[in-house]
Amino acid sequence: MRHAGEPVIENLYGSLLYRFLSASAWLSFVGENGTDVRGIRKEEDVMTLDMNKSKFSRQIIYYELFGFCLLIFMTWINEFLDLPQHLFGGQPTPFNITESIFESLLILIVGLVVILLTLKLLLEIRHLEGFLPICASCKMIRDSHGDWVQIEEYIRDHSDAEFSHSICPACAKELYGI
Repeated sequence: MRHAGEPVIENLYGSLLYRFLSASAWLSFVGENGTDVRGIRKEEDVMTLDMNKSKFSRQIIYYELFGFCLLIFMTWINEFLDLPQHLFGGQPTPFNITESIFESLLILIVGLVVILLTLKLLLEIRHLEGFLPICASCKMIRDSHGDWVQIEEYIRDHSDAEFSHSICPACAKELYGI
């Protein structure tokens, strides 16, 4: 739920970050030159926060890549140090480079498949991002071309959301006396 005076932010990450920063007094308003030292910039009346889809996507891929590299590293550490013998008192096993290479290749193949599937899913995600210049009266949104469009049309064109119109009880009472 948006609070009075809070700008419209089109993505979840930006909205959560905005609320955190404003609640902790780290966020200030954008000055005349359009720049704020705390990470907010103003471009043609559309403000965006630094956490965007591409940065978020890269972070996900980096974390996955780090996890699979850690698995390969642990496979080789286990082969060199024979961890089950030292940790659990098991039988010593001889160093087997063929097994380690095979396990590393399997982990690498699984890692590549997981990363490619993640990239495919991230490319399918459509989201809105930034601040929307919206009319306080009619709720129309100014798009990047300077045209004013209905909020439903703007959101439909920039996301996968569809709208179904209805009337809330307060409006029904005001308009129709119901």
